[in-house]
Amino acid sequence: MPAQRPHPEWRRPEALAALARALRIWFRPTVHGLDGVPRDRPVVYVGKHPRGWLYLETILLGWLAFGDGSRPPFRTLEARGTLPQRTPGLRWLRRNVGAVEATSAAARAALANGESVLVFPGGAREARGPPDRLRWRGRMGFARIAAEARASIVPFAIGGADRQHPLRLALGRRHSLWLPPLPLPVRMDFRFGAPIPPPASGDREAVAAAAERAEREARALLAGATADREARASEVGLEPLRTGRLRYRVYGALAEALFRWHRTRVLGVVPSGPCIYVALHGAGYLVTDLVVAGYALCWRDHLRRGGARVPLRIVAARSRIERALPGLPLVKRDLGLVDPSEASCLAALQGGEQLLVTPGGGREAQPRRDFYKLRWRGRQGFARLALRTGAPIVPLAVVGGAESYPGFRAGRLSFWSPLPLPARLDVAVGEPIPVEPRPEAARDPAVVAPLHALALERTQALYDALLSRRRGA
Repeated sequence: MPAQRPHPEWRRPEALAALARALRIWFRPTVHGLDGVPRDRPVVYVGKHPRGWLYLETILLGWLAFGDGSRPPFRTLEARGTLPQRTPGLRWLRRNVGAVEATSAAARAALANGESVLVFPGGAREARGPPDRLRWRGRMGFARIAAEARASIVPFAIGGADRQHPLRLALGRRHSLWLPPLPLPVRMDFRFGAPIPPPASGDREAVAAAAERAEREARALLAGATADREARASEVGLEPLRTGRLRYRVYGALAEALFRWHRTRVLGVVPSGPCIYVALHGAGYLVTDLVVAGYALCWRDHLRRGGARVPLRIVAARSRIERALPGLPLVKRDLGLVDPSEASCLAALQGGEQLLVTPGGGREAQPRRDFYKLRWRGRQGFARLALRTGAPIVPLAVVGGAESYPGFRAGRLSFWSPLPLPARLDVAVGEPIPVEPRPEAARDPAVVAPLHALALERTQALYDALLSRRRGA
């Protein structure tokens, strides 16, 4: 892309150019398909409305699309009278980037003046709706405008835009409180589709066909951006951890405080090579007992004495609590957590790392009287991984979490103590179960089932022995 300069159509080009440069650093955008967007005539850009209220990604979109002066600038069509337009600062921003009222007359005037228009057909439906989902049903005005102005339609998508504010609190029917109020530094992926010719006529059938095609292609662009983002997240999770960063001192201080608060003990010999730990799913909103266990096995000697870090990674699926705690996904990546996909787990084991798997998952993540009973029926993925790689299966028992974070259930909801009680935490490492590498048998139930049953039996026995010891202590 050529060197960019402030576009003269922005009323405060120097200030907005500085903001756009800062946004490029903050959001680290990638751009696909922009070369196919016409440079010699205005177009109608259509895409999903971002979930948020600052619309900084839209300013960055303008900087990428016409900031070098090679394309006509676009005017963003906005509904008037919204809260951002009444907020000082944001009102100035919208006025100076050339946003216009979302009417057919304003759009036609911009196109007649040689300017493109940017339309979010989903509007508030998408701004307040689920992330990464188009909701254009019945919204065809942009195609009608394109037919009247004889302007091509350019579908686009901004992958990552809906992750800026993980939590939305509804304030009545029309307003929202976005948390955090400033966007997180999510990586954004800007994708532009091939121009769609304007409808041949303004009749309803031609307009509807063009609108349907634009929606279909915008949805495909968004799906592609989402898939790439998830693939990158998996790759990021397997990057070497840069533990020299300042924030690791903070992580270490918090983990050490919990380690001591719970008078944590590690029993047994910690393996040094690749293996698959299997354990009960932890207790508490953040499964802190498992986090402390991982710190004791993997991080403590490294952070406190400069020893080698045991390359242990906890396998963890995305949870609802990530939406409520901004920054939690970053912490999980920093600590080496990986998603439960087979590709990520294989990459870790083949890279000489260890995995901590909780096969029971959400089945076990509930307060109950028999909390330490394993519920692994049908969960055989760890056994297949062991057969594919030859990594031994190591039973692991972590006892004390249910006592540290007591809770109760109400239907499908679980409520845990938000503050840890000073209960002792015992982490017991069992005898490894050797596994011969047999990739061809990883899909054979006759081989997988007995290995799964053996791991379940030994891990449950380890929990039972540890509980018996604690009761007799």
